[in-house]
Amino acid sequence: MMNSNSFIRDKVETALLERFISGDMKAFSEIYEIHYNSLKVYGLKYLEKEEVEDCIQSLFLKFLQNRDSLKQVLDIKAYLLISLRNNIYKRLKKRFNKVEISNNELIIIDEEFDRSESLIFVVLNFLKTLSPRENQIVQMKYFEGYKNIEIAEQLQIDYQTVRNIQVNAIRKLRQIPYSR
Repeated sequence: MMNSNSFIRDKVETALLERFISGDMKAFSEIYEIHYNSLKVYGLKYLEKEEVEDCIQSLFLKFLQNRDSLKQVLDIKAYLLISLRNNIYKRLKKRFNKVEISNNELIIIDEEFDRSESLIFVVLNFLKTLSPRENQIVQMKYFEGYKNIEIAEQLQIDYQTVRNIQVNAIRKLRQIPYSR
């Protein structure tokens, strides 16, 4: 259900768009002023300030150049956000291996992400090679955050035994080849 404020805003924006299409440059300025901040906030989720401003400027330049084709636009804000998203998408596509659009949000998949994902794979496989006791101690220390003294108390073993098992596990980890 539409409230009266959004109904009034939609009517005002529709009137602004009609005036702009008719050649009223003051209406263009008003559209720019109304939407600039929300476009900038959206863009800053993906790009640095200067790049966002460049994208917004090119968006409004295209908006100005194509004003005759805007007669079918029903929602200026949605039109501008989608146009900005597409500009950002093109810019990010040049920079990163993979950029996708999902649920109107841009998802960036970078090489660094792929590398960290493969590192996690190496660590998980490493854990499978440890003895049950080594695995238990490594899990408690590095994944659950226990201190050595707490591990020794919980497992009812000597503190030094905990240290020795950790040192041996780390030595094994260092022997695994991993290229970055």
